Amino acid sequence: MSGTGTGNEDTRTKAEKMLDLIDDALEKLITGGFKSIKIKDREYTNHSIDELRRMRDYYCALVARQKARLNNGLFKNYRYKF
Repeated sequence: MSGTGTGNEDTRTKAEKMLDLIDDALEKLITGGFKSIKIKDREYTNHSIDELRRMRDYYCALVARQKARLNNGLFKNYRYKF
């Protein structure tokens, strides 16, 4: 569990937690550890790997944006006009 603080405090954002859940679901799906899995109010089966991958892409981007904000905009977009 990345992002856990000292003790029992979990310092991960909601997006980081969701990303970890999706990664776990993908790992189990790939290794055949389950036929279906439920995350929050959604249920996924072996046939929904594409949806899990889309959700993973979304949460990866969200986590990256949150980290960039924490780093005072280290990853700013610069637009140049020539």
